[in-house]
Amino acid sequence: MPRPLWRRLLGVGDPAGAATALGRLYANRTTTAPTTGTVAGVLQQYGLSGPAAREACRAAFASAVTAAVRDAHLDVGELAALQAWRGALTLSERDMREAFEAAAAAPLQRAITAALADDVLSEEEKARLKALAANLQVSDALLAQWVREPAQAILQRRAEAVVSDRRLSPDEEAELEALAKSLNGVIQTDATTRALLDRYRLLWQVDNGILPTIAVPITLQRGERCHAEFAATWLEPRTHTTSVSYAGFSSSVRIVPGVRFRVGNVTPVRHTVDRLTRIDAGTLYVTSTRLILRGASRNITIRLSSVLSVEVYGNGVEIQKSRGRPPFVELAPDDVEYAGAVMAAVLADQGGG
Repeated sequence: MPRPLWRRLLGVGDPAGAATALGRLYANRTTTAPTTGTVAGVLQQYGLSGPAAREACRAAFASAVTAAVRDAHLDVGELAALQAWRGALTLSERDMREAFEAAAAAPLQRAITAALADDVLSEEEKARLKALAANLQVSDALLAQWVREPAQAILQRRAEAVVSDRRLSPDEEAELEALAKSLNGVIQTDATTRALLDRYRLLWQVDNGILPTIAVPITLQRGERCHAEFAATWLEPRTHTTSVSYAGFSSSVRIVPGVRFRVGNVTPVRHTVDRLTRIDAGTLYVTSTRLILRGASRNITIRLSSVLSVEVYGNGVEIQKSRGRPPFVELAPDDVEYAGAVMAAVLADQGGG
């Protein structure tokens, strides 16, 4: 269909008409092969030149490529026809590559999704994806990029599931490494996440009786080993008087105007409350036989043989002893879980937990 009269009179191009005409030209290629001349004639007929003409040619080529790869397969004849069509449209190799990448995205993404449905990418599946990408004129680098995002999501999901109990065992770590290798990826982690994984690995070891031994600047007894140290504040329950009231019988006798004398039996009553009181602060050492606070003004020691249990709270641990009131050791939030685990482990070694 020729360009409408008003467009011709006003010198306005007709991109939609040119697209239809170019599509028809390619569809009839078996009877009349498109040439640069016939393409130029169509562009001229519809008033397109310069960037507008180039964009029309790119759109016509993209449409032909999309139709060719719709069935996720490109045979030799289709590829040859597209190569010839690119030449007639005077498009570059880059134009061709971009058109194939855009058209192949949907069928390749479907194939990638299907291959990752079981969260694993086998060697056979990798080979099939690589062959499909090559057939659709997509580079290995771009294929790897398209696989990376869903694979990373799988790795992240599996990693979160593995450490949901805040523990990382050697078997779980090996499973994640094998999964990462099969997906041609690694678990992307920042410094904070890596520190957490290190902590979960250490917590698993402690839970399973594998306690680290660290060097400390205090004198240990023969055969005693220090397993952990923490910045700590030592608190103990103390009784505090909150108020004083009085109870009993009393009366008063008038002596002279304005002066009275009170007689009777009145007893003061103290109202008290038990409150945790700061005793000292310093470094808490957890050894194989003792809990030791090296404080600013004193040293406090509790032998593990006298500890009945350790209660873990969000801000510290309460130590239940066989005698006396239980002290509370206030710790940094990041240290509480590990301190509780180490104390439980050393108590278990002592036969106290």
